[in-house]
Amino acid sequence: MTHQKMNYLFSFPLQKFGFLDYSMPIGLAYVAAAMRANGYKVFGFNPYFSDFPKKSFKRTIQENNIDVLCISAMSMSYSDVEVMIQAAKSINPQIIIVLGGALVSTEPEIVISNIGADFGVVGQGELTMVELAQALESPCVNHNQFDAIDGLVIKKQSGIIVNRLRKDINNLDIMPFPAYDLFNFKEYVEATGVLPIVASRSCPYSCTFCYHTSGLKYTQRSLCSIFNEIDFWKKQGYKFEVLHIVDELFSAYKNRVTDFCHRIKELGGIKFRVSMRAENIDKEMLQLLKNSGCSYMTIGIESADDRVLKSMNKKIKFSKIANVLNLAKNIGVTVQGIFIFGDIAETMETVDTTLTWWVKNPEYLIDIRPIRVMPGSYLFKYAVENEIITDKLQFLKDGCPFVNVSMLNEEQYLFLLKELHTKHKTRTRAIDTYEIKIVENNIFKINLHCPVCKGKIKIILNQSESELFVRCLSCCEMLLYSLDTSVTQNTLKEILNQTLDRRFKEFADSDKKIIIYGMGEVAKAIVLHSANIRKCVVGFTDTNYKHFKDNFWGFPVLAPNELSDSSADFIFVATIKFAIEIKN
Repeated sequence: MTHQKMNYLFSFPLQKFGFLDYSMPIGLAYVAAAMRANGYKVFGFNPYFSDFPKKSFKRTIQENNIDVLCISAMSMSYSDVEVMIQAAKSINPQIIIVLGGALVSTEPEIVISNIGADFGVVGQGELTMVELAQALESPCVNHNQFDAIDGLVIKKQSGIIVNRLRKDINNLDIMPFPAYDLFNFKEYVEATGVLPIVASRSCPYSCTFCYHTSGLKYTQRSLCSIFNEIDFWKKQGYKFEVLHIVDELFSAYKNRVTDFCHRIKELGGIKFRVSMRAENIDKEMLQLLKNSGCSYMTIGIESADDRVLKSMNKKIKFSKIANVLNLAKNIGVTVQGIFIFGDIAETMETVDTTLTWWVKNPEYLIDIRPIRVMPGSYLFKYAVENEIITDKLQFLKDGCPFVNVSMLNEEQYLFLLKELHTKHKTRTRAIDTYEIKIVENNIFKINLHCPVCKGKIKIILNQSESELFVRCLSCCEMLLYSLDTSVTQNTLKEILNQTLDRRFKEFADSDKKIIIYGMGEVAKAIVLHSANIRKCVVGFTDTNYKHFKDNFWGFPVLAPNELSDSSADFIFVATIKFAIEIKN
């Protein structure tokens, strides 16, 4: 470790898929702002606004002589963080890695022991990071200084030290405004029209599926502080159209909502989005929200069965939720919510109760999806205690996959997963791709347009997805993006030229033989646009091979059960939807 002034880089990993509307690292921007306010030299890197995020990340470290890399990540991003750390150390082997966010806050010892970081920050990170920087730059740095920092996790040769928890910040008004400018904020606002605002931290409720990454205590900013920040960004020249209040719960107090609505209406023409709980909403509040510019409101719904809601510790009856949905519809406030399936109390009967209500009420913007067991939640502790999750580290490495904690048997649970996907598709409209670009390896940038309102939707995929459900944030329509039906021959040729043809040339030069599995648009693009693969392909196959008679673009067609008898060295999978089934 050095004892001079250090350079600090704040960054975060790309998600499996990400919408530009959610690509501003709000918590990280607050920590960076606290560091900058205390005189430290900080930089930011937002991978969503780089055409070559992996290369640009390395270049940022190199060009700015970064000494300390600070990464914030959710629990599902373990593997992506590992890749970031390895990339950073390939540029500077001595770089100090500090990891924050839910990934380390929920499982500090396991994560810091294995991921390659030097320090972890548990909970709210502003004060912890400032004190860590003070210790790192001290002329007489020693580990005793680190041991005294609340909220810090330290990797030592003797093992992992988890210091006592830091108390949550009680007065949020004293915090500097988030350093969004470090993370391509101008491009973000231009792309989304959104200004994200934190009005409170944490949540006063304790739902079993939830973990509050923003703190243990529900704390609210004053309205004066909130509107001062709105005014600050306006004076900086940012022309936003929508104020997105990103709180888990905007407010549990009617007076605060009323005061906020009156104040934002005075600004004139600003739309806003909030998250609320149904028990805090009545007809008067909905009318006030609508008249004040609330364009979109999310409420916690979760299930239409009271037995499941009780198990989730929701402390509400579904009749109250249904009443709020009906009021919102009649008043004209757009409300969005989710039914999540697979709680501990879930049975086929409760599944049927919720799905039946969902089918009968298509007018509401309610998504349906399996419940995800997240580290830090009660469900995660339940899954570990009951040996449903037997290896926490592997669970994190696998990206926190769906696991069955319900009363359903495995056959019923798998049926539920398929049923949710199938039924979800019935509520969607197909959307067209007007641009898809592969920027690095398996990172795609996709521009879509909504067939309803023609609004633009920008997505980044960190791996190829055959299907993706997308909510248009302009008109709130649920849309279905399907890669295998929307990509064009030119797009496939671009992807081929950038990623595949180099490998095909290696195959051709070494006289390897290939069978292509799949006979759709992807396979067609490959065979038409790659001279190298035409040199080494010996045939095509597909589950629907009989529809193609005896040849596909001049090449033999084989039945799948004939592959073991062929002379091929490799099978190239050129179908998107069924890659996993083919592998098995």
